[in-house]
Parts: sequence; C-alpha cells; structure tokens
Amino acid sequence: MAQISQDNDLYELSATLLAASRDINKFLSSQGRPSLSFSEPARELPLAAVNASYFQAKSAILEAAERVIDLVRSPRDKVLDISFQVCRQYVINP
Repeated sequence: MAQISQDNDLYELSATLLAASRDINKFLSSQGRPSLSFSEPARELPLAAVNASYFQAKSAILEAAERVIDLVRSPRDKVLDISFQVCRQYVINP
C-alpha cells in the first residue's frame, strides 16, 4: 500500500473538502436543520449575513471539488470534456 504524502495538492484539497464539510454540518446542526443528504433535498437558505459561514463553506467545497477534478484529469480527458460540452450545447440549443 502506498504511503500518503501530506504535502501534495490532492491531500490539501481533500483536507479543504473535509474541513468545509464539517463547517456546513456544524452550521446546519446549530440551525436545527438536517445534514445534507442525497435521500432528501436540502432546503434553500436565504442569502443573509447570518448564513455567511454556510455559503463560505459551500463555496470552498465547490472550488476544491473542481480543482480535484482538474488535478486528476489527464490532458486528453480535459479535451474530451470540452468537446462533449460543445456538443451538448449544440444539441440543446441548435
């Protein structure tokens, strides 16, 4: 089994995902809301100062997730993804 190096981009992004997930769960718990789950849709939160920590954590998760995908994709995967996006655009909006 390979040893895990804690000084690489993938590890740092994973740590960001974990920390921001904890922040979201802590916030939702403090508001008496259920944790995010695929089994039931999340209720929208109003964009208000009181909910700032939730939106900051959500933004951190989305950014880190996008960077993880970019990190693990090969150049060929990136080109294929771009071409599929263009094809979908023309199929949806001819």
